Parts: sequence; structure tokens; C-alpha cells
Amino acid sequence: MKASLCLSFLLTFASKCASYLSNSGRLTLMPLMPVPSRLVWPDGYVYYRFAEDFPDEEKFAVKEVMAQIESKLKSDGGKSCIVFKNIEFAKGKMKDFVTIETGDMEVMYCEDSEVFPRLVIERLLNICTQNEKIIIFNQLVRLLGFEREQHSSNEEKGEEDHAQLQVEDVVEIARAFKCPLKSLTLVEYIQYTRKQCEMDMANLELVTGPPGRPGPLGRDGRPGLKGDAGRSGLPGFPGPHGFEGIPGVKGNTGDLGYPGRPGHTGDKGSPGLPGLRGPKGNYGDDGLPGFPGQKGERGQCSSHDDCN
Repeated sequence: MKASLCLSFLLTFASKCASYLSNSGRLTLMPLMPVPSRLVWPDGYVYYRFAEDFPDEEKFAVKEVMAQIESKLKSDGGKSCIVFKNIEFAKGKMKDFVTIETGDMEVMYCEDSEVFPRLVIERLLNICTQNEKIIIFNQLVRLLGFEREQHSSNEEKGEEDHAQLQVEDVVEIARAFKCPLKSLTLVEYIQYTRKQCEMDMANLELVTGPPGRPGPLGRDGRPGLKGDAGRSGLPGFPGPHGFEGIPGVKGNTGDLGYPGRPGHTGDKGSPGLPGLRGPKGNYGDDGLPGFPGQKGERGQCSSHDDCN
């Protein structure tokens, strides 16, 4: 089921449809127990070599399908979940690898039921290519440990679509090998799961049951956050004139002010008008006797008789 995907944020979405999704995946992981029926590739590295008699012109077709699988399984960091490595170019001695050989198309050994025991026990993968990518793709998927449905539920897809990984196949392989995927692939898978959920829900025959009992009243919600201040309103119309106010109460006497500055010296005034003549005064008291005067000089005699 798609809802069992270990990626946490996909679980939130896929779990809502887990009860309704049909098993629409095209890949089935073969079991390891009780009888091993698939190979295990640690860290996603798949080691192989071509048989000596494998046609050179068909090697290109096989490598092209390998590159397409690696590209589909890349993460955002550019690392692929599955990497096919030819042991001829790998460093060190490889213990586990498979030999890719070619066979007879008329026998259809590529699709024989004994392909898995031969792959696991003899480490041989038969690809009856004749440059048919669909056969190459099916055998490489088996090499990864998956069995692929021969007829997809989506009939309108052509042979070219069947010869490459779809988004649901990519997620199945990533789950098995526990590796990250591109964010865009995960978004596509969410959309695919939602579409499958809607299709399955549309096919369900829903029967409306009797209404259930009313549930208990819920708790009061928390107070909402304070809203933003509203915009200023339009100016209002002028109001009517108010009534005349009552006379105010007499205020207290204020404090004395500070002395003023000295004023400038005024200009000299004009002469005043002469005053009126006053009344005649009373006679005054007799004055004190004066001092004796000085003795006068001797006079000259000229006409008197005694002078001669």
C-alpha cells in the first residue's frame, strides 16, 4: 500500500486514503524468505558484466535503459538511489555481480518462470534484447529484486511508457533501498496518490446510514488575536451650533508681577502759565534794631559861613 511510505510528510497525506487505495503499483518486491528469490545490493550498487558473446550493438541499448533508471532515482543532491557498475571499470574484486547474456527470442527465455532461480543461484541475467527496451527494462527491474506486472492498470500508456519507471515505481524502489528522492518526484507521487484515492472513492458504493447521536459540546476556543487597526473613516458632516455657555466663575487674584524696568528720562516740559496774583499780606512784626553804621568821612566846606 502506498500509505505505508516511510517518508513522514507523505504519511500525513497518504494515510487519509490508505483504506481506499487499490494496489495500483506495477512493481512487487520479491521476498527473501523462506527461499531467496532476489539479490540484495548494499547501498544500491548493482555490479554486472556483459557476457563475451553479448552483441556490442545491444550493449548501448542496455546501458541506455540503465541510465534512464538511475536518472529517475536521483535525489535533490544528484545522488542516484541505484547505480549500475560494470566490474570491468570498477576498482577491487567484486564478490556479487551478475553476468548479462543474450538468448533466443523465439524461446522467450527472458520471460520464463525460472528466471529468478537462475538469476539468484547462477548470477545470470538473460536479456533477449534485439534492442527492445521493454524486455531490457523488465529484466533490469528483476535484477533489482522486483517483479513487474505485464499489463498496467493504465491502459492508455504506450510501450515507451512501459519501458521506463513511473512515479509509483520510483517510490517503491526508494522504499526498498531506503534512499531519498527528488522533491519534485515526491510532489508527483502525492498528486498520483490523490488521483488514485479520488478514483477509488468514486468507485465505492457509499450507503448513507442513520444520523449519529449529537456529540458533546466542545470547549470554548481560545481568544482570537487582536486585529489590525482599521483604516481612518471619512470626515463627518459639520454638526449644529451649540448653545451659549454659562458665564464662568471669577478667578482668584493673580500673584504680583515682577517690577518693571526703569523708564527712559522724559523730555523737558514747556514753561507753565503765570500764576494769579496773590492777596495782600498782613503787616509784619517790628524788626530788631540794626547795628550802628560806620563813621562817615569828613566833608568839605565851601558855602557855609562857618567855613571861612
